[in-house]
Amino acid sequence: MSTQPATIATFSGLASGIDSAGIISKLQAFSQQPITQLTKESKGLNTQLTAYQAFNATLAGLQSAANSLTLPNTFAANTASSSNTAVATITAGSGALTGTHSLTVNTLAQAQQVVSKAYTSNNLGLNETGAFTINGHSISVTTSDTLASLASKINSATAGVTASVVSWL
Repeated sequence: MSTQPATIATFSGLASGIDSAGIISKLQAFSQQPITQLTKESKGLNTQLTAYQAFNATLAGLQSAANSLTLPNTFAANTASSSNTAVATITAGSGALTGTHSLTVNTLAQAQQVVSKAYTSNNLGLNETGAFTINGHSISVTTSDTLASLASKINSATAGVTASVVSWL
């Protein structure tokens, strides 16, 4: 008897009735789902990142504009004006506060002149003692003061007045 090897027959999807190509396609699609999901999430995160970057740029512009508001030269300097320059004039310095300010003049100042009693000499002691105040500056008088030394004391006090000796001799 002669022995021959047995032949085994295999059948693909056609013979078995199973759609192996469809199964493989579906398995491939199923295995791609996590990749597809991550790709969608990545696109969404990139969109958010772009929005945050645009917001950050806008916020930086706002911060820059706000910082410029703190600079002293950003706004025009304060100005001041008088409604009656014959009575008062005004200027606004660098530290002037913004607002409306009023000045009421009740009485205008008048020039004043004080005359003492007559003395026979400008260089003799006055023989008077005491003190007097001019615009908050105290002037002391001693018995040895002369008219000239008293005028010098008044002028050196820088009280905003001028003293002089008028001689009729």
